[in-house]
Amino acid sequence: MNNPKFIFLVEDDVLLSEIYTNCLNSLDNFKVLHFKSGEEMFYFMENIQPYVIITDYNLSPKNPSSHMDGLELIRKSKLIFENVPIAMITGEGSEIMDEALEDGADFFIEKDENSVSKLYKWVNEL
Repeated sequence: MNNPKFIFLVEDDVLLSEIYTNCLNSLDNFKVLHFKSGEEMFYFMENIQPYVIITDYNLSPKNPSSHMDGLELIRKSKLIFENVPIAMITGEGSEIMDEALEDGADFFIEKDENSVSKLYKWVNEL
C-alpha cells in the first residue's frame, strides 16, 4: 500500500470498532487507525494527519479515563484540521444530529443495521 489515507476511528466499543475497521480497510489505499478515546486520537495526530475522522458520540461510559465526548472531539479536530471530513456515528438518535453538524461534522449516521454500509459508502465517495 503506497501512502495510505488514514481513517481515524474513535469508538470505545471493541466489537463495533472491529466491524468498522474490517469494512473500511477493504477500501483501496485506506488504513484505519482505531482509538478508544479522543485524547488518544489527539496524541497520534501530532505524528499522522488523518484523511477522515469517524467518531462515536458517547465515548466515556466504558472508558473512565476519557472525559471527551464526540462533540468536543469534532470541535477540537476542526480547529486543528479544518478541512478534514468528520462523521459522527451514534446510537443516541437523531436528537444529537443538529448539534454534531453545527459543531462541524460533515456526516451523521445513526447506529442501525445499515450503518456500516452507509459509512463505507460515505468514505468511498470522499
